[in-house]
Amino acid sequence: MAGVVLLYHGRPDLAMTSPASVPPGRWRFGQFELDLATRELRKNGLRIRIQEQQARILEALIERAGELVTREDLRERLWPADTFVDFERSLNAAVAKLRQVLADSAEQPRYVETVARRGYRFVAPVQACAPAQESAELSSDSIAAEAVAPAPTPTRSRRLWVWPVAALGVLVLASSFLFRTGPRAASSGQPPPVRFVIPPPEGTRIHPMSAVSADGTKVAFVAVDPSGHRTLWVRALASESSIRLPNTDEAITPFFSADSQHIGYFADGKLKRIPTLGGSAQTLCNVNQPAGGTWNRENVIVFSQLGRLYRVSAGGGPSTELVRPDTPAGQIKLDTWPQFLPDGRHFIVSTATHTGTLNAIRTEILLGAIDSKNRKWLVNSRSRAALTPLGRLLFRRDDSLVAQTLDLSRERLVGEPVAVAQDLNRVSGGVFIDVKPGMPNGVVPAPFSASDNGVLVYHASPPPRRQLVWFNREGKRLGVAGESRDYMQIVLSPDEQWAALAIRNAGSLIHWNIWLLQLSTNVLSRLTFGEGRDADPAWSPQSDRVVYGAYQPEQGEKIDLMQVTLGEPAPKRIYSDGDANKPEVWSPDNRYLLFRRNEQTVLTLPTSGDRNPAVLLHSPYIKQGFRFSPDGHWVAYASTDSGAEEIYVASFPGMTGTRQVSTGGGYSPVWRKDGQELFYMTELGDVMSTGVKAASTLVTRSPKLLFHADSRNANMPQFAVTENGQKFLVIESPSLRVGDERMIVVTHWDAPVRQ
Repeated sequence: MAGVVLLYHGRPDLAMTSPASVPPGRWRFGQFELDLATRELRKNGLRIRIQEQQARILEALIERAGELVTREDLRERLWPADTFVDFERSLNAAVAKLRQVLADSAEQPRYVETVARRGYRFVAPVQACAPAQESAELSSDSIAAEAVAPAPTPTRSRRLWVWPVAALGVLVLASSFLFRTGPRAASSGQPPPVRFVIPPPEGTRIHPMSAVSADGTKVAFVAVDPSGHRTLWVRALASESSIRLPNTDEAITPFFSADSQHIGYFADGKLKRIPTLGGSAQTLCNVNQPAGGTWNRENVIVFSQLGRLYRVSAGGGPSTELVRPDTPAGQIKLDTWPQFLPDGRHFIVSTATHTGTLNAIRTEILLGAIDSKNRKWLVNSRSRAALTPLGRLLFRRDDSLVAQTLDLSRERLVGEPVAVAQDLNRVSGGVFIDVKPGMPNGVVPAPFSASDNGVLVYHASPPPRRQLVWFNREGKRLGVAGESRDYMQIVLSPDEQWAALAIRNAGSLIHWNIWLLQLSTNVLSRLTFGEGRDADPAWSPQSDRVVYGAYQPEQGEKIDLMQVTLGEPAPKRIYSDGDANKPEVWSPDNRYLLFRRNEQTVLTLPTSGDRNPAVLLHSPYIKQGFRFSPDGHWVAYASTDSGAEEIYVASFPGMTGTRQVSTGGGYSPVWRKDGQELFYMTELGDVMSTGVKAASTLVTRSPKLLFHADSRNANMPQFAVTENGQKFLVIESPSLRVGDERMIVVTHWDAPVRQ
């Protein structure tokens, strides 16, 4: 043995002690190991770079694992009393960088949990390991004896606990017994995992929502051709080719019957079924805004529509809504991606709780039953989960797929999640559900599926390779700016010296910060250090201040308006009312800031004097991307009034004389400096232009195509215009190369997890 290993976890109420003769020299947690003497951090045995300050924070948190470590505690430890430092901002930045090193996230912490306005807590189990030179002398017999002996009292009088080995063994056996209903049980002689890639049919790409059959012999997937046309395909894993199922146009989100002989899917506003060997498709019922289905051995199908669960016979007929938990007043719950457990009665479901805005205050995996309104919480997760008969719950954590054991007798997860796959595809799949009328919300499905007998299918793609690219009006590439990052939004300063960029942090789905790009030097520097989502930057007319929205998932849907002045160290809150407020644009005369409240109300916030906002516009349809004309008399914006996102222009402040400018869709309008031209982008990445003549009324010309940009996220600002409409800085998202986006099959995926 390399050393004594004592398992600790953040539960002071179950504290025990361990032998004082074996002082810990290293801490182990997850895939990491921290050497206390050198403050070196290793991941899977390989040393990774960590700065001294982050290492000291990590050491302080691990020493008191499971306990609150206050911000003041960390201040005393990191900065002496006579040190002058912007403590709040410096600590936030240090913890954010530590999370990046650990591939952790504030909204779904695996290691470092934020205790709002108080401090931090280390939440992962910790192993204290003796120094190698001491532990090498200990035999396995002595280690077994020490595992049940009293543990040493760690520094600062903290107490950690050792899980009794016998209890852990009973727990694992109980969980295995509960789920021994599948085709096979765990065995020590199980073959090792085997991975291989299923290529897409020629001339297509595979949509990142597929399904593996319960018997693990075949995969159903949707292939998409260059025009966006979708069809359903089946691939037997023992075969070298895939088979297209006829008459399955526009199919989405397939799922198998319990006997693996049929496939359910959604298309043309209907739930349908088709034999896996091909044949005629049968319509079962009408469906509006579907988000997943599941099929049990009694031929009952449970599916999600409009964020609610319904049941229907697999032979077709009327659908009926399942009983659901009582919803507190003011809350909206969306249930998606159900999956039956082996008993055909219980299911797991992904539930998002809203209070009327797009940002959910809570997203979780729940355990329910088709004849009960009671639901049991299992884990917080932003996408769906899958459960295997042997009791492994698969769910997404940032860009990783993890597995954790579910103990049905206690209706809770036990043990620690184990990483199964990396680089999960981030594509939402085009599934939308109305949080309320006129407010569609993209639903994250999680691109994976598991059989009853150890076959896993998941979709992987590398992290986005977005780049800032300069174009002229003819679409000629003039060069790149900055470095390759996961850019989400871009807004140019009025003096054209800076670009404010919202950038998503590596490995996280929701952690964004605002960065500045100095156009003259191509130097990229970080402007905000929030631990949630800092987004939607808006420049002051003098180009000296930026307002942005700060979202902290643990604080519900609330988004605060924050202002940071260039050259000053810390941002300040300028408006907060508990709602989701997103800044839009600053008026050219510096009198107002326009912002959206809960997506459907646009308000003006005075920048001086009486700071009470006034409603400018309220509509059941989402309006966004507001931009003032240079003279401040007109405002352009995108709206779904017509059923599709289009560009409109109206007078300010009366919001009269409204006229539609775009045809065929449009996002993110930008005015030319002289106000005589308006630019916007289409969903396909086409940069469009329309001539504008402002008088007592506004006259616009027919839009024309300037050039095509390989850009995504068109409903966010993806381009900026300089030099009076002659140069464009675009967030370019290069198309994935062949092999970048893959559907991967893993046989016996759970063998390492069982070990």
